[in-house]
Amino acid sequence: MDNYTDETLIRMIFDHSSDGIMVTSPDGRVYRANPTACEMFQMTEEEIIARGREGLVDPDDPNLQRALKEREEKGKIKVELTCVKKDGTKFPVSFAATQFYTEMKEPFCVLVVRDLSEEKEQLQFKQKQDEDREHQASHDCLTDTLNRRVFFDRLTMELDRSKREKTKICLIMIDIDHFKYVNDRCGHLEGDKTLQAVAEILKKGKRSYDILSRFGGDEFILCLPNTTIEDAYSIAERMRIKIEEYGKERCEFDFCLSASFGLAEHDGGEEQTEWLKRVDQCLYRAKEKRNYVCKQ
Repeated sequence: MDNYTDETLIRMIFDHSSDGIMVTSPDGRVYRANPTACEMFQMTEEEIIARGREGLVDPDDPNLQRALKEREEKGKIKVELTCVKKDGTKFPVSFAATQFYTEMKEPFCVLVVRDLSEEKEQLQFKQKQDEDREHQASHDCLTDTLNRRVFFDRLTMELDRSKREKTKICLIMIDIDHFKYVNDRCGHLEGDKTLQAVAEILKKGKRSYDILSRFGGDEFILCLPNTTIEDAYSIAERMRIKIEEYGKERCEFDFCLSASFGLAEHDGGEEQTEWLKRVDQCLYRAKEKRNYVCKQ
């Protein structure tokens, strides 16, 4: 190291750093840009100098003015900004800027610039993996409705809320009529297709705050918070009609696919198990008629 002057060491760091390095003025002019910075922005050093800060940093970035103010007050700053490559592509960048002064008291800044694109992509990929795992843990893999465990957690919360706020809450159980025939005559793949189609009809027919789950086999269960028995009946009847229409479109069936609905409003004091039992009894009576909505 004794054989290297300070100037030589600075030159080696500038030329070979894996981070982009730029020497700028406080008003945004660029004096120098190292090879890594040129590669990052896909420009020559001359092009970077010609563009200056206005041509390198996205002017719409909300962090820019705050960062400039903080650098002016503190003399240094570390911030994430959105930059623009030669072809107009925007990409995330970490800036570490420190202000210095020449012997003539003229200010200049050294910027250490790091492209965060790969880091952001990896983070987004991990977040997507985490979201997928969470979704898989809470949803039925065939119908993409909530699984029973999550449904009953949500049902307990909604029931507690209903008791606390003294609002109405209803529960609907849905059973696909003739589903055994679908599996026996058309095969389990057609059975799966039917379950998915019915689930989609139920999803489209429910409101955003309603809670839908595959209860098991060919049964679904739907919680309707803040809903009277009359409104719940109307929702169930619309769903019944849509499923009946879907059944008529399935020309490969020699029978009419439909669904039966049982529903009941919570009485405000009963245990959850008693409420479920009443709904199940309504479903049983609906199944005796088929393609029917039975309310209690």
